[in-house]
Amino acid sequence: MSEKIENLLEENRKFSPSESLTKNANATSSWFQEANENRLEFWKKQALERITWFKEPTEVLDDSNAPFYKWFKDGELNLSYNCLDRHLENDGDRVAFIGRVSQEILRKLHTVFIRESVQAFECIKKIKCWER
Repeated sequence: MSEKIENLLEENRKFSPSESLTKNANATSSWFQEANENRLEFWKKQALERITWFKEPTEVLDDSNAPFYKWFKDGELNLSYNCLDRHLENDGDRVAFIGRVSQEILRKLHTVFIRESVQAFECIKKIKCWER
């Protein structure tokens, strides 16, 4: 490899997050220490505190068929509920999605709007207006 390419393979710069990002972050520096001390217990705690389970998992990691690992395999959850519905209970007017429609247009979708859109789509599906 040329010397110029070799120089690109090593990166030592550090970019610290802004103060507001650090202040509002979910993860803290203590998480790293906690995860290093007992990673499976750390991930179990995160999963039980941050995800709504319909059936809580009893096993954190099944590594019996490595490298095909299974996390929380005996737990049951609903991704749609965790992504949308549970946030409606306390935080319905929160921005859930920010996307750029075009160079000039930036859209912010609130949780309630997404839920109403999903419900409208469900109504259309029930009518079955597009079945052939």
